[in-house]
Amino acid sequence: MKKAIFTVLFIISVTINCMAQMTYKDGKLTVGRSLYKTYTTSWAGWAHYWGSSDQNGIKMHIHAADPRMSTTTNKLVFLDSDRSMYIDLYCRTMYQTSDEKLKTNIRSLRTVPASRSTFAINISQVQSNPITNMVLKLNPVKYHWKDESEYEKFNIRPVRSGVEEYGFLAQELEAIIPGAVAMTDEGDRLVNYSALIPVLTGAIQELTERIAVLEAKLAANNIK
Repeated sequence: MKKAIFTVLFIISVTINCMAQMTYKDGKLTVGRSLYKTYTTSWAGWAHYWGSSDQNGIKMHIHAADPRMSTTTNKLVFLDSDRSMYIDLYCRTMYQTSDEKLKTNIRSLRTVPASRSTFAINISQVQSNPITNMVLKLNPVKYHWKDESEYEKFNIRPVRSGVEEYGFLAQELEAIIPGAVAMTDEGDRLVNYSALIPVLTGAIQELTERIAVLEAKLAANNIK
């Protein structure tokens, strides 16, 4: 009796709050709403799937500010299973985990790490090349993830545990290119590695122009 009363109260509550008409058919719960037309909700544990009716794709109408997707492994795969074809991902910005506190055994990629004084000398020589100056401040590193043992349980790569990763420390990069770093609600910093492409391209262009000037001077001296 209590269960029946609870069920009725639940349906009334949802109907009033959603201003919806609820129907159950073919194992699916359909909620009709004037705002979002009609969409289907499937209940499976904690998962709720919203299917599109009159739009090209799937849209989730939820109140969470930053909705998250969780899987039973450490990866989320976009794949057309019917054709065994991977799917392109379109988005505005892609951020990757790169917080220093999540890494261990951090080492510079440079064979002989440059000291701050060496960097200062190099930078002073290219004051007229601001992008190159920015790149000289970057510190590429190799490292291991602290959660590596757990990660390897579901690793998509057919390699042994202990593989080295390459990248930047988000904290260091933030001080140089703040626009390439974001932060999660948990305080972990993320890096938009795509943002480094135009910076590196600009540095190559500056160095190419500088080389061209130096070559012209050498050529002129040889002529004399």
